[in-house]
Amino acid sequence: MHPSAFITLLVVGIASAGSLDRRDSFDCAGSGLCGSAVNFVRDCDIAVNTVLIRNDDINYGAAGSNKADGAQRGRCKIFIAGPRDCQRSGNQMWQDYQEIRGHGCARCGSKHWGQDNACRTTVNYVA
Repeated sequence: MHPSAFITLLVVGIASAGSLDRRDSFDCAGSGLCGSAVNFVRDCDIAVNTVLIRNDDINYGAAGSNKADGAQRGRCKIFIAGPRDCQRSGNQMWQDYQEIRGHGCARCGSKHWGQDNACRTTVNYVA
């Protein structure tokens, strides 16, 4: 192998290893009522597909961001939590919802993202 090719591969490998720290993570935690709420998943689907403003404008944010935190239908709410600089577009929240479902969270769950995964897009039961 040519020395410059080896150095390039080494640099790419180091850069890739450093990015592992910033990878999004998921959990399926939520209210104790997530598992028993009637029509919960249907209401979540309606909230994310109909109530949520679906565009690329940053319309949603955590408490203190001066933005709405999310969308709700019935007892299901999809919302942003974390520091006030945690902000998302409706399209990003829609994608987060698909990823939460894709990671095996059938009802409630969160996608952790942003600096040190301090931000969350959460699907949860609300009273």
